[in-house]
Amino acid sequence: MKALLAGALLLLAVGSAQHSQARSMAQEVRLPHVQGWQITATRKIRSVTCSAQQSATDGQQLYLSVRALPDDAFAWNLQFTSRDRTVTAGVQQAAASLLVNGVPASTGSVVAIGDSTRRYVRFEFAPLAGNVAAIKPASAVELTAPGLAPLGITALAPLITALEQCQRDSLNSGFWNNATTRCN
Repeated sequence: MKALLAGALLLLAVGSAQHSQARSMAQEVRLPHVQGWQITATRKIRSVTCSAQQSATDGQQLYLSVRALPDDAFAWNLQFTSRDRTVTAGVQQAAASLLVNGVPASTGSVVAIGDSTRRYVRFEFAPLAGNVAAIKPASAVELTAPGLAPLGITALAPLITALEQCQRDSLNSGFWNNATTRCN
């Protein structure tokens, strides 16, 4: 009986490890830069995410991603990180707004991260799907939060177009021929 129990536990552990390994593997295709943005397509199991990432020399980083959903819709997510900024003293997390041409379009959060020597804030907005149509042609997109000066983001239209094209292209089987495999 003990041998049977030990065998079952071993089989369960191996199956769990294989499932964990399969879940952590991803294929990645790096596409040409679009106006300084690195465009990347990542496929994990049955999900494809196209993302754009830009790191500026001033300590700011912007990450925008789109993932296709089963109902042919898209899930858009935006993260913006800015170094050497803090929200109101003592606040670790606060509500944030994404303004399109001065009009609130989405709510999210801003998180204060760091210690006394290195501080930064990270804005997170997800999902943005209903607002992408308004964001794409906008002349001004700003992120705001209590106690923090507005942070402007420009030229998102070419980026959004590139991510939409990435999602369409990723459906073609040949798209993944030159993919690299990585562990998460």
